Amino acid sequence: MNAVTKWNWFGALSIAASCLTAAVPASAASTVINFDDVAVNPTLSLLPNGYSGLDWSNWGVTAISRAGIGGSGYEAAAQGSPNVAFNWSGLEASFGKAGGFVLESFDIAAAWNNNLNVTVTGLLGGTVVGSQTFSVSTDAPTTVSFNWSTVDLVRLSTSGGVHNDNLLGSGTHVGLDNLSINSPIPEPHTYALLLLGLTGIAVAARKRA
Repeated sequence: MNAVTKWNWFGALSIAASCLTAAVPASAASTVINFDDVAVNPTLSLLPNGYSGLDWSNWGVTAISRAGIGGSGYEAAAQGSPNVAFNWSGLEASFGKAGGFVLESFDIAAAWNNNLNVTVTGLLGGTVVGSQTFSVSTDAPTTVSFNWSTVDLVRLSTSGGVHNDNLLGSGTHVGLDNLSINSPIPEPHTYALLLLGLTGIAVAARKRA
């Protein structure tokens, strides 16, 4: 093998190593969204679209310390932090991101109804990836973890429950806090296609030599 051939092989392998290094994700840290940096005026506001890089539909954010909010499950969900997100009017709400993400976990509590039913559904390209149904109370947060693959849309719906008579408000609202998401992990076939392409680069380099 002459020097030129060796150089071409070395160049191709260097490219391969660089591409594989770029393709294999590092242990990316989770992003925890706690809504505490959202300006609330005066007691509640719609969650702005694009906040923390996500598209939000029918989500509000409230400061639990403001007048009229004390004495609700929002306080339980927030666990001492100033703000908490909630499904506006107690209706279905969703959040998503083009390109997808991994939904890891969140803390959630019912605002007014004990044993409130919550269904969370994750979708990718309109296809359901996973779904979980559980109940929450007004007294303490429930930490929910998800063992799903990449999703690009998460829908949350609520129903039922029994009103907590110690609270003045009403409705099927939930408080959501400490939403943990992560970057999507490439599927195995992504690496296979990458290796196939890099093999082609190496073969072409050898032919040119």
